Amino acid sequence: MRILMLSWEYPPRVIGGLAHHVAELSRALSGEGNQVEVITALAEGLPELEISEGVTVHRVRPYHGQPLNFFSWMQQLNLAMMEKGAALCRQGKFDLVHAHDWLVAYAGRGLKHIYHLPLMATIHATEYGRNNGLHNREQYYISEVEWWLTYEAWKVICCSQFMREELEQIFSLPGDKIEVIVNGIRPEAF
Repeated sequence: MRILMLSWEYPPRVIGGLAHHVAELSRALSGEGNQVEVITALAEGLPELEISEGVTVHRVRPYHGQPLNFFSWMQQLNLAMMEKGAALCRQGKFDLVHAHDWLVAYAGRGLKHIYHLPLMATIHATEYGRNNGLHNREQYYISEVEWWLTYEAWKVICCSQFMREELEQIFSLPGDKIEVIVNGIRPEAF
């Protein structure tokens, strides 16, 4: 398969656990003979294009201008990811787009509809769970984007039975749409 991964973070740019999850999953899929390309945010000092352990990583700069806040930065990043994804799709058809969390939902959905590709989403955590409920407009917005991503996705992956139950409860996702794939480790990395 030719798989396009979308993630706002990827090593060595690590904000949380999502970066390592995407990197390890991408390496494992590549090791099984799949062609994996990742689009992620460009960070200072990192190359725009890198091939590591069989995974091609494309780093994009969010669109021009100084963002007003984190949300406008995220929107600018999604536009840049869609542009890069479109360029990659013109080079050859992907079999699947895999979006990791709400921060790349717009790019994932856009590429799904433009190129008629199946969209898979991994939800690593929910805004509701991170905050023990939704308490302000920003949290409601993030939760709505999370729901929208799960709605648009053909399949939703989460990393635990606890998260599965949270997704079923909070987003009313049907159980047959969710797959639990627990995080693993690669001992040789340590």
